Amino acid sequence: LAFGSAMSAQSRGPSASLGEATDLPSAQVAFDRSVQAQEARLQNERQHYPTLFRAAYQRYPSIPAGTLEAIAYAQTRWHHVQPTAEEVSQDHAHMPQGWGVMGLYDGKGFAEQVNEGAALIGKSPQQVKTDPWSNILAAAALLDRELRADKAISAASAARDPAAAAQALQRYAGFGD
Repeated sequence: LAFGSAMSAQSRGPSASLGEATDLPSAQVAFDRSVQAQEARLQNERQHYPTLFRAAYQRYPSIPAGTLEAIAYAQTRWHHVQPTAEEVSQDHAHMPQGWGVMGLYDGKGFAEQVNEGAALIGKSPQQVKTDPWSNILAAAALLDRELRADKAISAASAARDPAAAAQALQRYAGFGD
């Protein structure tokens, strides 16, 4: 999306604004405005996440720094996803919908991350689905559980060396034993 916006900005020249665009079809101008609005909405949504991630690391110091942010980016691009009932019921290439900024799965053949994470932090599954802090905390609790289950590494070594946490990350994602 940003590529189309950047390309159209180049075609207008550096001083042209969307309102001044006379050489672009109105559909392109509308698209560019839509992209800008989405980017502004996401920037506003994401502004609190670094604070939430830091708080999760304080609560679960065994998690290597940057891990939660990386998972969130890979799963949702740091967007607190809230699938509709229709989206949840649809078959998306045999993949369940993820919930929240961490993209936690609610079963359907995959890990029960929402329910298990909710139980670990003492919240309801609905809170984990709808509240960004509960969602990040549930993911952190799930990952911490997997790190603690791996007797071969200590929490301190996992925090210092992300590669040492690879098996725990695989289990968190639903792979491995």
